[in-house]
Amino acid sequence: MQNGARQSAKVRAVIIGGSKGIGKAVAESFLAEGASIAIGARDVARLRAVQAELSAFGEVHAEPCDVADAASVDRFMGHAADALGGIDALINCATSLSIVDDEGGWSAAYNIDLMGTVRSLKAAAPYLKQSDQASVVNFSSVSARQAFPDRLPYGAMKAAVEQYTASAAILYAEAGIRVNCLVVGSTEFPGGIWDRVRQTDFAKYDSTRKRIPLGGFARPNHIADAVLFLTSSHASWITGQCLVVDGGQTAGAPPLV
Repeated sequence: MQNGARQSAKVRAVIIGGSKGIGKAVAESFLAEGASIAIGARDVARLRAVQAELSAFGEVHAEPCDVADAASVDRFMGHAADALGGIDALINCATSLSIVDDEGGWSAAYNIDLMGTVRSLKAAAPYLKQSDQASVVNFSSVSARQAFPDRLPYGAMKAAVEQYTASAAILYAEAGIRVNCLVVGSTEFPGGIWDRVRQTDFAKYDSTRKRIPLGGFARPNHIADAVLFLTSSHASWITGQCLVVDGGQTAGAPPLV
């Protein structure tokens, strides 16, 4: 794509972790823009239900994908590229949400949050190289930007994703693939972590909400809007960057009174 020219062809987007929450909102937003999409996730029943729901709005390929399994990622990406006729955008929003400081917790965070991102980009790269509007959006979290001793594995691996994003952007620049990252703030949606905290620990939920300067938790569409920007021609000269989408959460809100 030359000098910020607008996208002229229908975008073919792959959303890893696209069956619920933020990933589903991203899928919906791409469809609303006329894109064709492929979504991958581990929960087959949920995946099929979302495919049936979203197919009313556009072309949707859906297939199980476990980012902790390299063979599963390779298989999914090949089938997605065949179904869509190529890949222009890869959105890596699958996550472990692994916070337990033990061998299992660290292993899950490493294999899903970090290596899942690496595997997905490696598998998509041959197809992205054939696109003239290739873009990758990885996902980090405000947990990588602040000290959270109650979520050590998750925060550490998300910080690693940010470094990987910067290095991958240089690696793939010659091929014309832009690689960026979203640093996502606390986001609320039905069945998500903050929805559960609201039901089980309202004091924590309320104090966190009050510390976000723009007035509460993000909604999945806030994050999806940022994904659309980073994969669009409006961001054609942006690569290797981490865009923080947190309502000011990491800006340093004043203490509660």
